[in-house]
Order: sequence, then C-alpha cells, then structure tokens
Amino acid sequence: MFYTLSNKNYFLLISLSVLITLVLLEQLILLIPILFLIFFAYKQPKSFLIILSFVALITLTSGMGEGQRLIVQVLAITSLFLFFIYNYSLDFTKYPKVPIQILYLVSFIIFTIVFSLLFTDYLDIGIAQLIRSLIFFLILYLYYSMISDYSDIKYFLYALFFGALFYFIIISYEVVKADFDIIYLNQSLILEEGSSFIHRNAIGGFFSIAISIGIAFLVSPNFNRVPKKYISLFVFFLMSGLILTNSRAAILSILFSVLFILFNANKTVLKYLILSILFLLPLLWINPFAETIDLYFRLDRVATGRDFILETVFNILSKNPLIGIGPAATKFEFYNNLPYLIGSPQELFLRKVVNQIEFGQSHNFYFFLYTDLGILGFVTSILIPYTFLKTGNRLLKETRQNNNVYYPLILGIQGAGISLFVRGLFEWAGIFSYGTITYDLPFWWIFSILIFLYQKIIVEKQKIL
Repeated sequence: MFYTLSNKNYFLLISLSVLITLVLLEQLILLIPILFLIFFAYKQPKSFLIILSFVALITLTSGMGEGQRLIVQVLAITSLFLFFIYNYSLDFTKYPKVPIQILYLVSFIIFTIVFSLLFTDYLDIGIAQLIRSLIFFLILYLYYSMISDYSDIKYFLYALFFGALFYFIIISYEVVKADFDIIYLNQSLILEEGSSFIHRNAIGGFFSIAISIGIAFLVSPNFNRVPKKYISLFVFFLMSGLILTNSRAAILSILFSVLFILFNANKTVLKYLILSILFLLPLLWINPFAETIDLYFRLDRVATGRDFILETVFNILSKNPLIGIGPAATKFEFYNNLPYLIGSPQELFLRKVVNQIEFGQSHNFYFFLYTDLGILGFVTSILIPYTFLKTGNRLLKETRQNNNVYYPLILGIQGAGISLFVRGLFEWAGIFSYGTITYDLPFWWIFSILIFLYQKIIVEKQKIL
C-alpha cells in the first residue's frame, strides 16, 4: 500500500536534482514549466513522478548528447528507486506480483542474450547490451510497482498522451521552420536521427500507440469518461503528426490496428471506413492526386535498398543460422558478407545503413534479433508478440463478457500491439532493442498496464475462486 509522501526533504532532493540537471544541460528555458510542475507535484507526487520521468526519458533524451542523456536518465531512475524504497522498503513480501508468463518471457529474453554471449567474438559489446537490458527491465518493474490501484492507470495514460503531444508540437515547429513544405522537410532529413528531437521511425511507433488507444476510446459506446470531441481532436492532431513524419511503416501498420479495433468495437464504423476507402481508391490513378501520393510515399523506392539489406542479411544468416553474431554485433559482419562491389551504389547505400545506427541494420525486428542472437533470438521475436497478444486476448474476453469499463483501454492496447508487430516487418525498433529507452519504453509501458490488469482481473480472481 502506498503512503502519501509528505516528506519535504524528498521533494527538496528531487527539485534540487532537476535544477542541477537543467543547468548542466543548459536548458534554462525549461526552468519555468519544470518549477511550475514541481509546485503541483508537491500534493500528488506519484502522478507527477510517473508523468515527468516518462516524458523526460522519451522526449528530452532524443535530441541530447551522450553525457546530457545520461544525466537525465540517472535523475529519472534515481527518483523512481527512491520512491520505490520509500513505499516498499526492503520487505520483499510487499513487492508487486508479476504474472508467471511475464516472468518466463523476461527470463527467456535475458537467457537468450547470455547464451549468445558464450559464442560471440564481440563480447564487450554484447555485455553492454546485457547490462542495458537488465537495467531496462529494472526500470520497468519500478514503474509497474507504481500502479498500486486501478486509478493509477490514468497517470500512465497521461504520460503517454503528453509525450505524444510534445512530439506533435516539435513536429509542427519543424514544419513552420520549413515554410510548411512537407516534402522538403523530409528530403532535408530534418526528421532523421541526431538532427533534432525527432527520429521519424521512432516517433511513428509512438504515435501508433497513442492513436490506437485514442481510437478505441472514440468508437467504444460505453466509454464516456472524456468527451468524444476532445478525443477526436487528440486523434486528429496525432494523425496529422504521423502524416508529417512520413513514416510509411507506421502509417501502414496503424491501418491494421484501426481495422482490429473497429471490428471488435463498432462494425458499423468499420463498414463505412471500408466503403470510404473503396470510394477514394480511384484517386490513386488520377493526377494530381497520383503524383502527390507517389511523391509522399516514395513509391518508386519502396523496395530499393531493403533488397540490398535483405540479401546481405541472408548471407550472414546462412553462415550463422543457430547462434547468430552476438548482441548488437551484426553490423561488424556486414562487410564480411557483402554481395556487392566496394564503391557500387548498393555498397554506398549499405555503408550509410551500417554507420547510421549502432544496431538494427536488418531493418526488420524479427531478422534483427535472428541475426544478432541466432535461432533463440528469432524465437524471442515471436514470443514477445505471442505473450502480449495472448495476455490481451484473455483480458478482452473477460472484460467483454462482464462489460468491464476497461474493455476500451485493453482493446486500444491490443490494437497498438498489432500495429507495432506489423511495423516490425519493416522497422527494427519499437519492441525490444536491448532496452534502448527511447525506442522500447512506449511498447513496454502499455504492456505494463496490460500486465497489471491481467494480474487484477484474471490472476487474483482465480485465487479467490
């Protein structure tokens, strides 16, 4: 059971840490809103710790240097740990329970990484990924422990939505800077990783989650906690932001989420959506709509580049089908398995891919874990969606039968998961990338909500029976 934090020293410590962090980051412009939030956090510490730490980890660290990012992460993690110790101390019997299938899943992920370390030639890099993964799951448990009651779920949703709106504001600002030229905005790589707060593929997955939950709330007849006009406005903003990011994988995958949600919640709306799509489909062949769509989606380059990547990845897998290269080590074997001449257009493209990111060069979540961790990695890439969807489906059946008020939320989370798993066919990040917080936390954030609801609605109910 949580106790209301009334210890002024605790808030003095957190406030001082925030101020020092802002000074070190030279982000003094953030002092006013941060101090404003700290003032209100004095009365509701848990809610603001959840929201502020999540938004900081997801958004602020995206556009910072390595040292600045570390400071923010240490501050957030330290605050979470202090809050956990304050409420639970060292009494292990009071620690929140986790469903057994989730413990199996996390244990299997860690075992797979450790097993791969036994055979890799890149041990130091692999150990770094293991440590980061362990820290990431510790952070997740600290967050999970803060959901002590159903009422705490709303703070997790607030954090998710505030983070999404923060990104929307940043995207809008970039659009204004580009004189509202969206095509130029994308061609000039403003949304590429490292040049601003935004990496289009990461934010695409983040928007997919928030949009899925928003649509589930919007189309569910029994959801009336928030006026539908506000939800509609929220979804409209995020859909606009998703279009501005020009993340084709996220735009395609969100369609699967919407179809799933409408099929389960409102088949009438689903029918009208399908009819609208069929009605608008001819525009794909009529100018100037056809030219605009072709330019926006870059249809002439849908497969260009990915076929080079896949051919190289298949060469790597053919030599390492069982044990893989090692955690985050695939990039070091790209040139040992390159099927193209040095200096060729294909090689120049792959050189950019290899140098652009630390890992995930396969550009496919399932191949990413397979090439890194071998056959156990591929099993892991399937086991994560399987566990998530199975947990969600069990909750959907239970809440649908009992007309539970959390059915729309579970439906939205399930739709978000489907969107991310489809997106995983085209992008490597957003599900599990060795605990990279910016990429992984949003998915495991909604998974934590799902786990809490499963523990309360399914596990504890079975114990009573």
